[in-house]
Amino acid sequence: MKRIIYILGLLAVTLSACENWFDVQPKEELSSDILYSTGNGYRMQLNGIYMTLSKADLYGQELSWGFLDAVGQYYSKSKMPQKYQDANDLLYGTSGVKSTIETIWNNMYHAIADANNLIEHVVKEDSSRFELGDRERKLIHGEALGLRAFMHLDLLRLFAPAPAANESGKWIPYVTSSESVTNTPLTVKETMERILADLDEARRLVAVSDSMELNGDRDNWNFQARGSGLPKFFQARRVRMNMHAVMAIQARAYMYNGQKKEAHDLAKEILGEEPDEWGGPAWNSLYRFTDEWDLMGDIYNRDVKMYSDVVMGFANSKCADLYEPYLTLDRNLAIRNVNSLFQDKEMTNDFRYVYLITDIEGGAEVSIKNIRGKLNSGGSQVAAFLLPIIRHTELSYMMGEYLCETPGGLDKAIEILRMVQQARGEYREIPITNSAEYMNALLNEARREFIGEGQCFYMYKRLGLPLNDGVGNIDYGTKVYLPIPDSETVIL
Repeated sequence: MKRIIYILGLLAVTLSACENWFDVQPKEELSSDILYSTGNGYRMQLNGIYMTLSKADLYGQELSWGFLDAVGQYYSKSKMPQKYQDANDLLYGTSGVKSTIETIWNNMYHAIADANNLIEHVVKEDSSRFELGDRERKLIHGEALGLRAFMHLDLLRLFAPAPAANESGKWIPYVTSSESVTNTPLTVKETMERILADLDEARRLVAVSDSMELNGDRDNWNFQARGSGLPKFFQARRVRMNMHAVMAIQARAYMYNGQKKEAHDLAKEILGEEPDEWGGPAWNSLYRFTDEWDLMGDIYNRDVKMYSDVVMGFANSKCADLYEPYLTLDRNLAIRNVNSLFQDKEMTNDFRYVYLITDIEGGAEVSIKNIRGKLNSGGSQVAAFLLPIIRHTELSYMMGEYLCETPGGLDKAIEILRMVQQARGEYREIPITNSAEYMNALLNEARREFIGEGQCFYMYKRLGLPLNDGVGNIDYGTKVYLPIPDSETVIL
């Protein structure tokens, strides 16, 4: 029997002042025979996966500024909704938290099933089916593999102990079929092996197309279509699983797995050797730090996403609408211990505090990363829609963490950390004389960088540290991974 799949809509990646970034057609059900009868059907299925991941119950809210940052101890409890208060206290059995966890689990595996359905068909398809032939077939295959690995990595980071914990047991299944079957959970080691293998193959496949763009005029290596002559499906690569994104996610996976040298080497391959004389990255010109000029001015006219240094992001045109209800006096996500987080906030010029945190009525200080930001000079609605998934700053943190533990590498690690801090406007220096002090400074730096992006939960978990608010006065223990839902893992 042909599996019935759900297409969430065709994403026409188009950015003009009067159009939505993602032009979404109505949801419809299509049989595999109909869907894959044209090359455009493959594009629809792939784009539908991105749409699923961008929704509020995944990266549009809960796996970024919502549930996961509440678990990561970012917010003051008093004005949060009850679900987030319970998440803050790691009360995973309460009804609101339990429902959120089950939704994350189910929707991720449904998206994985759709990726698998796409992979099963594209590997057998003739290249003539696609507008750009074999280049397009391999790109679709590679993106789907990269997404499958990405989703499994986050499921592992959420629902299993970190590899460094060396705990026995089997945790999540690594699903490679779209069939409706019960899948056997694997060990952390087995799951990591499959993640890294998929990312290896994904990189090989997407490189066929993306290497052309990186070696050309790079017009398509952006957040929006620029009329380069290629179909829109091949443009706006930084809101897709592009080659650098695959490499960056693999570096993240290596870091999580304790393979710090491999993570360092991949990060270095993307970013380059050393900071330049102006304190900015010497790496290729695809990525730069957001300029202070783009953060000044009216609060709704700022580059709140700091999108220049995003290697890959998803997008949701409603992300500001999702966040707006949490900006009121009676219901807000006030950042906890802001003064300590920014090391005497009245003295700092850190852009992430000065321009991206603001007071609301009652004195609560909240992040504005998810409000409606300005259009850029090209009319792109990046600041309004973007959901950052991985930044080049995370890659620099990986390089520094590896170097600080190598003989003679501490000074270089400090140089990289200072470069990031200064590029964010913070020129005050905290003395660092050993790797322990470096890691403490790195963790504090990462907490400032990843406000509203869900990444600190994973970082503390990977290092085996108790979750805390960056000050150290909260300790819920180290077993912070989420409970796997009671129901069997059945992929529909």
